[in-house]
Amino acid sequence: MTKQSDKHVHLPHIHLPHHRKEWSNPIEFLMTCIGFAVGLGNVWRFPYLCFKNGGSAFVIAFLSMLFIIGLPLFFLEISLAQYSKFGPLEIWKAVPMVRGIGICSLLIACIISLYYNILIAYSLIYAISSFLPTLPWTKCGFYWNNAKCCVASSTIKNISGVLTSVSDCSFDSESPAKQYFNNYVLNISNGIEELGEINWKVAVSLLVCWLLIFLSLSKGVQSLGKVSYLTAIFPYVMIIALIIRGVTLEGAMNGIEYFILKINTEKLKSLETWVDAANQVYFCLSISQGGLYTLGRHNSFNYNHQRTSTIVAILDGFTGILAGLAIFSVLGYMSHKTGIEVKDLAVGGPGLSFIVYPEALSLMPFPWIWCIFFFLMMITIGFGSILSWMECVLDSGTEILKKHINSEKKKTIFRLSVCMLFFLLGLLMATRSGLYIQNFLDFFVTGYPVLICAALESFSIGWIYGVKRLKEDIKLMLGHYPNIYWVVCYKILTPLGTFAAVLLSLIANSKISLNDYQYPMWSQIVGYIIVVLVLSPIPIFFIVSVKRIGLKNILKPEKDWLPAIKKEPTNVIAMKKVDGIDNISFREEINF
Repeated sequence: MTKQSDKHVHLPHIHLPHHRKEWSNPIEFLMTCIGFAVGLGNVWRFPYLCFKNGGSAFVIAFLSMLFIIGLPLFFLEISLAQYSKFGPLEIWKAVPMVRGIGICSLLIACIISLYYNILIAYSLIYAISSFLPTLPWTKCGFYWNNAKCCVASSTIKNISGVLTSVSDCSFDSESPAKQYFNNYVLNISNGIEELGEINWKVAVSLLVCWLLIFLSLSKGVQSLGKVSYLTAIFPYVMIIALIIRGVTLEGAMNGIEYFILKINTEKLKSLETWVDAANQVYFCLSISQGGLYTLGRHNSFNYNHQRTSTIVAILDGFTGILAGLAIFSVLGYMSHKTGIEVKDLAVGGPGLSFIVYPEALSLMPFPWIWCIFFFLMMITIGFGSILSWMECVLDSGTEILKKHINSEKKKTIFRLSVCMLFFLLGLLMATRSGLYIQNFLDFFVTGYPVLICAALESFSIGWIYGVKRLKEDIKLMLGHYPNIYWVVCYKILTPLGTFAAVLLSLIANSKISLNDYQYPMWSQIVGYIIVVLVLSPIPIFFIVSVKRIGLKNILKPEKDWLPAIKKEPTNVIAMKKVDGIDNISFREEINF
């Protein structure tokens, strides 16, 4: 007689989702979220926006947007993924009407990964150059310098009886740091239309970065979790070291004063301040960019992601302020040494990290040490973000092709192939117009697509899926209902805040530019075509959902939108549970 434990069991009608690897421990998820949220934008974008929008006035606007929009949406995206174990391709089965949001977020993750890695490639070039006997951005006389190159310094002159600091360089001169970045690293052309040849330095650096990404993600979230310890912790060590060194420099307080101590209450009344604050929140926390869905789906069902979300959001805002203190204290020292006002040194975008900061660090004692550590920090925080975006892309691709990718070997080959494909596509930004293209993609892809997806996301959950249903889902995972803060945000504040951000951006209707370069009209048109293409899955999948399940049902969760509760019964119990049952409608992960 055959023993019950050896009996063959046939499970023809049970929907068992593909077994999904989970984080080795909760700390790895926390570290990965920190590494994902704390990125290059904290180093150059947040400090500049603070300076631009009245210092403390921008901090107030940013913190307001952080707790009205950022934290609720961060928690929401992880909640949906942890509840269902779905990624961006399926997660919006919760509200079929807007199922295209998931596809949009995946497209956004793909494009951001393409252009974000080029910034890491620049950082790698600078890190290697920092080991040279003479830092190449500190002197003129190299083959990439021209007659405009001038090393800035100041002399004290008596002008009409007043001692005045006067710079030795003319108004139209260029610093060695600027010429090193533009003429050597980029070999930049005059505009986006002048593509030019491939820059071999950037191309090789880009290849190395993509190979490192592949090695970091070769085992999926398991290898990502291990790498996250470095990408999350090392930047804070470096930022704190730079702050300690920076505030002890002569003139440091001048930079800190420009950064945050000057309070301009008039800026709080400016629409631009609030638009910049909302955009920075989306940018920093990576809202509507796919990565949070992928990170959250690998959590255990009962993981306390509410606590993690709160920690990450607060830490993200705090990191921006820390980075600002580190950067502007050194800029104050640079202003003191050169006689150039801090307001003329504080520029946004890549210029802050690749022109101003190398020049500032070169004025410090033992400059090569500080440059090495700074650009290693840039590389690690860059990887902390791009690894999560790429895991979203690779995880979703594996899911689409799961019938063909049915072994670890095939999975590894697939991941390597995708990384190499992205490298080949990224070579477009290794040309002489690469920086123009990178800035172009950043402006249009992280602009309206992210704003619109976030607005639809908050409205769909708050008013269609319903706060009542969301509360029950969260209680099932955490064992308790969310408090009044979350309820008010999801019902009122977050939908209003996200739609207001879209409206204010439409009113502002800012034009794309890069420093003094104005993009031609044809590029503006191409940019808006890209916006339409990225957002096109929303109307397309709306029509598909209507045809597939009917107009009445697109406002209701689909039948397989159920909690993916993981159970771990013994073999005997599992067989007794399923033996003789013809149809089971729940979704469970059963481990035999």
